[in-house]
Amino acid sequence: AYHMLALKYHPDKNKEPDAQEKFKAISVAYEVLSDEEKRKRYDNYGEKGIDQEAGGMDPSDIFASMFGGGRRPRGEPKPKDIMHELPVSLEHFYMGRTAKLAITRDRLCSSCDGRGSNKPGVDAKCNECQGRGVQLVTRQLGPGFIQQMQVQCRNCNGKGSSLRPEDRCKTCNGEQTVKEKKIFEVHIERGAKRGDHVTFTGEGDQIPGVRLAGDIIIIFDQKPHDTFTRKGNHLLIERTISLAEALTGFECVVKHLDGRTLSISPPPGFVLDPDRLYEVGREGMPVPKTGGVERGNLFIQFKVQYPQHVSPSDLEKLRAILGNPPRQEVPPDADQCTLSVAHAIPKEEREDDDDDAPRGARTATCAQQ
Repeated sequence: AYHMLALKYHPDKNKEPDAQEKFKAISVAYEVLSDEEKRKRYDNYGEKGIDQEAGGMDPSDIFASMFGGGRRPRGEPKPKDIMHELPVSLEHFYMGRTAKLAITRDRLCSSCDGRGSNKPGVDAKCNECQGRGVQLVTRQLGPGFIQQMQVQCRNCNGKGSSLRPEDRCKTCNGEQTVKEKKIFEVHIERGAKRGDHVTFTGEGDQIPGVRLAGDIIIIFDQKPHDTFTRKGNHLLIERTISLAEALTGFECVVKHLDGRTLSISPPPGFVLDPDRLYEVGREGMPVPKTGGVERGNLFIQFKVQYPQHVSPSDLEKLRAILGNPPRQEVPPDADQCTLSVAHAIPKEEREDDDDDAPRGARTATCAQQ
């Protein structure tokens, strides 16, 4: 649940105004619930017990820890992780497979080692902002009042680097990084599910002057399937049979996700109840981490299609076969009514607070003096 919420409100994917705050709240909740000591402190003192604790994790660190990334030393910068959703068919979740993905990321230029220039002694760092990309500007608002604010460096346009054209690396044009495409092999284990992920640590973006590289996180998403619905390690299908099949037996042919054909039938003399759910053992999804040895069940929800009409000559035969149920005595003065198919569903009307008051009328209250 925490994984899916964190993905939903991650600032890189969700551009809603309150997504950043929701992501922080989800990250803090995950940190508290995953730490036994912090959880006890929260149970005893509430949010104040957590707020009083010095330090705390950065939301990006918490997000990385959810997906298997390592926690970096506090304060050490790191580029944002690259997240990619991989749609996976139910067949591939069942059988397992290795998918190949081409991902483009920013990497330090190999020609200049990320310096922006091949010439010795040339520093790409902007002299105006010292490589920060921003400058601190002080403004006088009035007598005794000043305002300090950060503005983008005009010399380097916020890049943090500034090189003369003749000093720039020919490969990256002084940008220090280049767009690099790499093929990644993503292994999908048998029995994996939507929300599972694979992390390629340190294979994401690189930033000049930053030791750590970002990660690439591949999150699995499941494509809809025409026949099967997944319920954890189990599978569910729906089948429609006739009343005769429900009473006398049937054969249900199902083509499974691995290409096998299953012939499913009830034991002799079995009468199917459409209000119950039926199952075939060990024909569901493989259980993860078992190599497909353990599997869930295949559940089948049957819908019985009743005949629209029965001939009078067959009525007595059916009553005799089904047990000839006793008929209810009808009083002589009873009104004879014929049942028909309803074409509208009755809706409940809203009851007024005062049933005796006519619609549209106002009720008056009198105060005694």
